Amino acid sequence: MEYRTVKTETYRDSYFFSLTANEKLLFLYLFTSDAINNIGILPYTPEIYSVETKIEKEELLLIIEKFKNDEKIVIDEGELLVVNFIKNQTKQGASLDDKFAVQRRNLFKSTKSEQIKTVLFQKYTALFSMCELDDAEDDAEVLKDAFSKLKSKKIKEAMMSSFPSIFKLGEVSEDSEYYNFAQKLRPDATKKEIQADAKAIRDCIEFENISWPELKKIILWAKEDIFWKTNINNLSTLTKITKNGERKIKTIIAQYYQKNKEGSMNAAQKLPTEMKMLEILGMN
Repeated sequence: MEYRTVKTETYRDSYFFSLTANEKLLFLYLFTSDAINNIGILPYTPEIYSVETKIEKEELLLIIEKFKNDEKIVIDEGELLVVNFIKNQTKQGASLDDKFAVQRRNLFKSTKSEQIKTVLFQKYTALFSMCELDDAEDDAEVLKDAFSKLKSKKIKEAMMSSFPSIFKLGEVSEDSEYYNFAQKLRPDATKKEIQADAKAIRDCIEFENISWPELKKIILWAKEDIFWKTNINNLSTLTKITKNGERKIKTIIAQYYQKNKEGSMNAAQKLPTEMKMLEILGMN
């Protein structure tokens, strides 16, 4: 027996609240039908829908037309897609490489309708962008070629996590700004420790979509913050995953912008502690 998730807040959702009784019935039926698969597709059989919901077929077809116009469903090639099905399920395939996510991508590949595939791809890009990679685990060159063409940082990170031996990034040059910055912050650290810090800086820039000048300011701010200064003794901890499932740097970035409402401060707006740190490091 399959299980489907219907969130308790559904009944307070503004769209659902606006529906008539029969519209709500059909809406829930489509989500919970035993014919729907794990990516939200079921055969388009209005006759069966009518029998199982006891909604007259004429009225049911009008409701379906409304759902189409409201972009809640897509019908093509004898299939019906419930557009928001995946995001409303408990297991959303948040981990792009777990078995559940792979199963969803296999269903995606077997879908007949290109229109439905397009909608799914646009809605859940990170999940379905990896379809072509599932069959290439043993082919490092295929994976590397696909990796080089990807634009999504989330997918790149998932690939690096799934295939670390293939996508392991090299050392950071000792002449680079990242290495130099890390060394100035921890002058007594070993080369190995500095290298780890420099790699963390590189990874933060790669996966948090932030510029190096901006990240540098945020790190200096964190080094003086009453809480963070004791939690980032070395920069390599910036990429550690926290209890909320995010990298530590993401939390630091959010707090930085919260405490400095202007977000990106110009030189005249810098906090005194930041100005001092920049001066010490010879970066002002």
